[in-house]
Amino acid sequence: MSVTVREVEVPAQAWLVSGEDRRTGILWLHWLGHRHNDRGEFLPLAVELAARGVVSLLPAGHFPWVPDPDGTDTDVQRVRDQVAAHAAALDLLAGQPGVGTIALVGHDYGGMYGALLADTDERISAVALRAVDDTWANWFATYWLELGGPAREEYAERFAGLEPLADPAYGVQR
Repeated sequence: MSVTVREVEVPAQAWLVSGEDRRTGILWLHWLGHRHNDRGEFLPLAVELAARGVVSLLPAGHFPWVPDPDGTDTDVQRVRDQVAAHAAALDLLAGQPGVGTIALVGHDYGGMYGALLADTDERISAVALRAVDDTWANWFATYWLELGGPAREEYAERFAGLEPLADPAYGVQR
């Protein structure tokens, strides 16, 4: 069976991977790390699954890959913008001919964004998420901003309602 890997924009660059048979869709959201910290993280698996009727969309993450968190309210808006970009990717995937069931796979930051998206979009029927941390503020304050004390607490308050694994609004509690 032939497999097609096509470049699309949704609004970020993404790969749309499909075979001749199309039944299931998977939105793959990648991590930020030292090796394959881009949309290529899941590409080999997406190609393998295309032969089994899976259509995959692998969008490039933007924040915090580029730019880095800066400690301002802009960080909160960038998280919202990234969720919106992943929602646009989901729209494209859901519109593919033959795609019925949709799953979401997310790793690290992809897992955090995936939790937010899956909680708000009923088209996603299955999720596999792995997040290293449970709050944006902790992650950004620790690894980019080196915030402590009251500055860290103030920064964390900005993300109220956007914490994918700790906020009761998203149905998951510590």
